[in-house]
Amino acid sequence: MPTHAQQKGSKGSYVDTFKLADKFIAKKKFRKASRLYSAYSKNHPKDVNATWKLAQVKLWQNKNRQSDNAYKQALAIDPGNDNLNLNYIHSLLDMGKLGE
Repeated sequence: MPTHAQQKGSKGSYVDTFKLADKFIAKKKFRKASRLYSAYSKNHPKDVNATWKLAQVKLWQNKNRQSDNAYKQALAIDPGNDNLNLNYIHSLLDMGKLGE
């Protein structure tokens, strides 16, 4: 049985989407990571972690509006997540939007 971060690959084996995306992030290949998280979050709309990671990657790409939207989506999924709320506040600082 696959875990929540695994999807069936083209050859029938399971691919851990988060591990693969994190490898891209480590290599600063943010666009590839963004595509993985975006596709994963569309297929798993209730998975807060995929949407949260997408928000972070969008921030690193300087796509502030997309990052902000993804953070808001993640917060809608899990509004009581203190770590997510704190991370969102930090991202607002990075975007220069904390006063909003």
